Amino acid sequence: MFEHRYRSGDAIEKITVDEVPMEFLYSDGDNYCFMNTENYEQTHLNRDILGDAVDYLISNLQIKVEFFDGKAVGIELPQTVELTVIETEPGLKSATASSVTKPAKTETGWLYRCRPSSTKAKRFGWIHPRARICRERRPHRDR
Repeated sequence: MFEHRYRSGDAIEKITVDEVPMEFLYSDGDNYCFMNTENYEQTHLNRDILGDAVDYLISNLQIKVEFFDGKAVGIELPQTVELTVIETEPGLKSATASSVTKPAKTETGWLYRCRPSSTKAKRFGWIHPRARICRERRPHRDR
């Protein structure tokens, strides 16, 4: 991550980022394939560019890929993504405290903490805290 401080008198060069509507098709290891919905060309992006957005990528998800000088630099996710819980512990009826959580795994492999009443195969809408993911703005995260 690059950090630079600007003074109030510093000039900042404006850049133009092209947003292209695309559809997520599939992942192959650390490479993710997207199809341009206008001309059906395919673009492959790796995990370094996508960052934590890979936790929200499901088949046929409509996104926007941002290009600068013909090179993909980031993606814009939809405001909400509907994911399915594929693995979790059985629910506890007696666990009614609001601070009690249990681990759950989604179809994308993302692990998160959920309510005790959540069950396997439950679909839920997830609002991504940063709908816009850009390689230059995200911290590095090991899996």
